[in-house]
Amino acid sequence: APQYLERTRRYDFDMTTMNLPQSLNPGNEQAQFWGSAAAVQNGNYNYAGIRNPVIDEVISKLVTAKDREQQITYTHVLDRLLRAGYYQIPTYGKGDYWYAYWNMYQQPKVKPVLSAGIEYWWSNANQAKKVAQYLHQQ
Repeated sequence: APQYLERTRRYDFDMTTMNLPQSLNPGNEQAQFWGSAAAVQNGNYNYAGIRNPVIDEVISKLVTAKDREQQITYTHVLDRLLRAGYYQIPTYGKGDYWYAYWNMYQQPKVKPVLSAGIEYWWSNANQAKKVAQYLHQQ
């Protein structure tokens, strides 16, 4: 693990898996993820080494957007530029969460934004007994 961490900090790899969490209100962190300045500084999050003045300009406009509508527009433009550059393979673009589980859990009707809310599930005692009986029959 230490070697992996050190090599990613120095951008000394061919390919890696990273999670760059995004918020519903994108801002300055976009420069660390995609900005040219971050690409030449060890330890930043621009793992792809992107150095593109157009992306830098869009990030600047995104950060200084006057209202939510502008922010959304610049976020969409940034998204299209990043997709066009083929810098990454997105793995979290699916709007659903798939889980395999025994039918003994219940879920709240209202779930957190951008989360499956699995940490809020609870066990139904009657259903848990049925599952236990089924498993003991196998």
